[in-house]
Amino acid sequence: MRAGSLFLLYLFLCILYSSHGASHPLIPPLLSSVGNPREVLLYQNEEKIDFRAFSHKGYTRLVVESGEYLPCSIFEDAGQLVVYFPLRVSPPWKKKTLDDGVVNQLTFYVGSSNSTLVISLGSYFKAYNTFHLEKPNRIVIDLYRQLPTTNPTIERINPSTAEQERTPPIPNPSPAIQTVVLDPGHGGDDVGAKGRTGLLEKEVVLDITRMLRQLLTSNLDVNVVLTRETDENLPLEQRTAKANNVKGDLFISIHTNASRKRGVKGAETFFMSYEPTDDESSQLAARENFPIVLGDPTLASDLQLTLWDMAQAEYLNESSQLAEIIQQELNLRLNIENRGIKQAPFAVLMGAAMPAVLIEVGFISNSSEERELRTESYRQKIAYSLFRSISNFIQLYERKTGNYPLQY
Repeated sequence: MRAGSLFLLYLFLCILYSSHGASHPLIPPLLSSVGNPREVLLYQNEEKIDFRAFSHKGYTRLVVESGEYLPCSIFEDAGQLVVYFPLRVSPPWKKKTLDDGVVNQLTFYVGSSNSTLVISLGSYFKAYNTFHLEKPNRIVIDLYRQLPTTNPTIERINPSTAEQERTPPIPNPSPAIQTVVLDPGHGGDDVGAKGRTGLLEKEVVLDITRMLRQLLTSNLDVNVVLTRETDENLPLEQRTAKANNVKGDLFISIHTNASRKRGVKGAETFFMSYEPTDDESSQLAARENFPIVLGDPTLASDLQLTLWDMAQAEYLNESSQLAEIIQQELNLRLNIENRGIKQAPFAVLMGAAMPAVLIEVGFISNSSEERELRTESYRQKIAYSLFRSISNFIQLYERKTGNYPLQY
């Protein structure tokens, strides 16, 4: 009697399950996903991704591209790099062999509500770095190769032939970053943005830049060049030209932002693109580019061909990495609203033959941020955040290149 009752109950549940439109009505309901509507939704709305891998001399780059922003967590564990996605993804393949010495194999494990990419690391793996890019949304993972750091063993040879067979010594590598160019925005008649109580952008950023120079020269083995040392007029194109003339390795333009909306605040970091991230970025670039007029399509086209495509395009990835590091440091150390990393057609970045970014350290139009920007202690915090960012980027750059300047 009990067995018959259980069978009837099972039959009833199967019919009920089938009436909900399930594709496999004979699957026992208690083992199916019908009891978890969220699970069914995730299956129906899984994120389709594309995946690309590039092996370079000094590092291996992995790129995960998705239609929407794809959150993830990354950690290293027992010879593997694990990338965890808190949602179901649809990869182009489940397993791929690379065997380039840095990465052995890539394996996707796809669950009902999460996914994991396991990167099996090779014997030459040294370190990794990751960052996000937009338009399209991409997660970029750079895995750096362990390069030889000692002279090869030289066998004892006959002294008579020593001069002919001597192995030349390996030269000490030059630092990857030798010259940092700092650009305090505006100056002279161009006062930049103005706070509600009269604080001027040109004065704030010059002070922060001088503080940053002191930190860099006191703590790092780098040469620091300022595009302007005093309150002077300096055309935008001359700032980039000066950076190129001194053979700069980094170009950092420092500004404060402004908005008609009183509540807007926080820092944001930009790198070059002719396609602005959003309307606000486009409007900001237009303000910063004044008095250079970029509205002329012919002028923009010429600039794009002669400056952007020939110079800054080569350093796009490095510029985006530098922007990511700067934004993280500013958010962490200033405890401010994260306005993110963006792209816009800033004239001052055009033609820079080096990684280049423009930083808006805060909104001088916001009353609370203007009060902070008036104080030496807050300016010092900003300078220290930028110093930490540059220091971290230099370490990343040198790990990536084995202490030699980056070349493609």
